[in-house]
Amino acid sequence: MTKDVSKSTINTLLPPGDIHIFSASSHTLETVETIRNDWRFARLSLKIHGETLQDALAYYAENDSPHLIILQVDTTDESLEKALGGLSEYCNEGTAAIIIGPVNDVRLYRNLMAMGISDYLVAPVPADDLVSAIGNVLLDMMGTLGSQLIAVTGAKGGVGTSTMAQILSYALSDTLGQKTLLLDAAAGHSSLWSLFGFKPTRTIIEAAKAAVDRDIEELNQIMVTPNDRLSVMNSGAERLLDNPAAPQAYEMLLDRMLRLYPYVIVDMSGAPELIQRNILSRANSIFVVTTPTLTALSMSRGLIKEIQGIRGGNKAPITLINNKKGQAPTAEVPEKDLPEAIDLTAADITGIAFDPKLFIGLESEGKRIDKHKDGIALIEKMAAILARTINLRVPTDTDTQKSGKMSALIGLFKS
Repeated sequence: MTKDVSKSTINTLLPPGDIHIFSASSHTLETVETIRNDWRFARLSLKIHGETLQDALAYYAENDSPHLIILQVDTTDESLEKALGGLSEYCNEGTAAIIIGPVNDVRLYRNLMAMGISDYLVAPVPADDLVSAIGNVLLDMMGTLGSQLIAVTGAKGGVGTSTMAQILSYALSDTLGQKTLLLDAAAGHSSLWSLFGFKPTRTIIEAAKAAVDRDIEELNQIMVTPNDRLSVMNSGAERLLDNPAAPQAYEMLLDRMLRLYPYVIVDMSGAPELIQRNILSRANSIFVVTTPTLTALSMSRGLIKEIQGIRGGNKAPITLINNKKGQAPTAEVPEKDLPEAIDLTAADITGIAFDPKLFIGLESEGKRIDKHKDGIALIEKMAAILARTINLRVPTDTDTQKSGKMSALIGLFKS
């Protein structure tokens, strides 16, 4: 049975770290399994290393301690405080601890806080309480990265996912003035590069290695900068029949980029399923691109249900982009019927009219959409939707928008 963790006050992607659990309680262990798959814990490693305080003492006598230890105990007599004092001698400086005990004991709570224990919870602990306790401890220790991951996906090919990812990247960087990175996840099957007029020169594996190694020179060579605030990773040089990038390598790349950019947009069209699942489980905002045909909408409805399942059944932050509206009017599902057809509210659905002169014309001429007046109008429309989705103010004409170029990465790599 899935436990409800939606009542927790923690509503942010938690910083990366390791959590070790010592508990013999089936309730606690089931709760740990529940929150392990929660999107807020996507950066965290939760591992069960034993059942008792004695197990913890034995383990840390031989191994390094993690960022956080969760320890469940059956008794709260004086021996507990003495044993915890012994445990602290084995732990690295900065290791936090949450104790789960059998009774609500004010004296014990005060003593544990005086010893430096981060929190004391009474068993059985509801899932949302454990999420809040872990989140508060980690955010207090490490802070939040504050970065936002924006996923752009489609349930079928040909709906315009890459084009919408490009438009959203211009909307976020140019119109909204935010430092943005646009990533592709399809390796050699990517066509994102063609929308910006460059040829791919690197693979995702090479990009991941440069990011993890903090190779500034190599990373700068992989980046293309369409404007002062937008960087596009010039990947996609893999051969079409090669194996795509390993999910682990892509996750390392994504983790590093989220430390460098406040906003990362991922074009997921053609991406391997494991990479898609990872991104969709942790994204702060998700844009599902469809066309108004019955087949595309049916597949999009199924995709949205899968996304909600991946995220523990909680309502995912999804916006549906109904692209190419009006291309075949007699074969399209009417706009008024879309909320019921796709199981979203009308406010979560945005229609984009079919404009072959703009999209097909620009592609054939090799021109960028941000240089065309109709393209600029579409970018501004999407900026208003994106601003509402990620809680940004749309700049007015009187706002000044200045920012540094990619050279700012050098300072960020040193952080």
